[in-house]
Amino acid sequence: GMHSELARRSRVQSNRLVQYAVSEKRVPVLRRAPVLAFLSFPAPDCSPTSASVRTAATASSPRTHRSGPEVILQPRMARQGGNRGNRGDRDRNQGRTSQDTSAQQQKRLWELMAYSARSFNPRRLPAILVSVYRLPPEQRDAERLRSFLEVVRSNLEKEANPIRTLGAQGAIVSAWTARRLDLPEARRLSALILSATAAEVPELTPAGLVELAQEMLRQSLVDRPIWSALEKASATAAEVLSPADLVPLLDALRRAVSHGFRSDHAFPMLAERAAVTADKFSRKQLVDTIGSLSRLGNHIAKHSQHKAVQVLLDQWLTGHVASPSDTVPAHVVKLAVSLTNIADFLGSKRELRTETFISAAVEWACTAAKPETGALSAEDLVVLLWAVKELTPLGLRPHSELLATALPRLRDEGKFSTYSMLRLIQASEVLL
Repeated sequence: GMHSELARRSRVQSNRLVQYAVSEKRVPVLRRAPVLAFLSFPAPDCSPTSASVRTAATASSPRTHRSGPEVILQPRMARQGGNRGNRGDRDRNQGRTSQDTSAQQQKRLWELMAYSARSFNPRRLPAILVSVYRLPPEQRDAERLRSFLEVVRSNLEKEANPIRTLGAQGAIVSAWTARRLDLPEARRLSALILSATAAEVPELTPAGLVELAQEMLRQSLVDRPIWSALEKASATAAEVLSPADLVPLLDALRRAVSHGFRSDHAFPMLAERAAVTADKFSRKQLVDTIGSLSRLGNHIAKHSQHKAVQVLLDQWLTGHVASPSDTVPAHVVKLAVSLTNIADFLGSKRELRTETFISAAVEWACTAAKPETGALSAEDLVVLLWAVKELTPLGLRPHSELLATALPRLRDEGKFSTYSMLRLIQASEVLL
């Protein structure tokens, strides 16, 4: 009876802890559904119309993630009564209630830490660390925190598989947060998690590699041993990667280059795998892969880059010609821009054949540029015309039909005052 009562209280405290952990700024990125899963909380409503799913989908859109918060749950504040006309009293009451709520949440946090130290549950670790990190330094009980961190490190040393124990998100969030607690015990815990994670990488499935790589980027966590392990594992698994795994893995390794990590060994193998399996790619996967390959610069040999891009581009053109009505406008613009990234290397030999793509894209754009279709905005036309000009030896002169449709729209609809500097430069090159 006592044990079940303690377990019930722990579940209640854990649910409240999630609210406390993510209700303020300066905490790592946590997505709701995975957090609830690895904390062993009651499963959320996962129906497509549920608020939690809509919030998670909005928060995890494919942009460059910073180490900022994703507000998932807001703490429920006590409803204030009294005279609604007395705003001063209402504000003071709300301030006292907020302070009381914060004190209660801190008390529950320390109680949960004490319980977790006695009965260690690794799945609760990320939310506990995030909650402590959220506290101002002067409100952290350093001695109690040091003791808790030592217990956690001792238990994790026995597990030796942080990804299997915590999940990719839980392991990376825990390491990220522990690094920033500014305690020797926390730094040792972070180092233990990261080293064990790097050792576990060779055992991951392709989907596991993708999840770990994307989580590293999401938290902006730079750890050379993990990235090196990911590169080696990706090269080893390249021959069996499906498009669903290859596309995001290539994108993650490419983006890791901006963190100072080089993955020159894996890129050629991933490019070759993409060329071999191009017929299995969806149109979106073809566009995304060409975009990644075109941005590799000196990290891949030019002949390997051009060969893979050419095969993927031809495959996309095959689908476009077969069903032009299914072509997504954003795909055409993105492909055109991607090809300009390697236009400087074409030279007189024309290793990469872009004429067929330009002809097909311009023919399609002559219809899509008409205002009644709504397919291309004025800004889209600026980018597309700029890319076509870059890829055509004679510039825009051969494409008079497209210009006749696009230029009046730029004059009437172009919101140049809102454009970025890059977009203004592109517009000037198109219009001059």
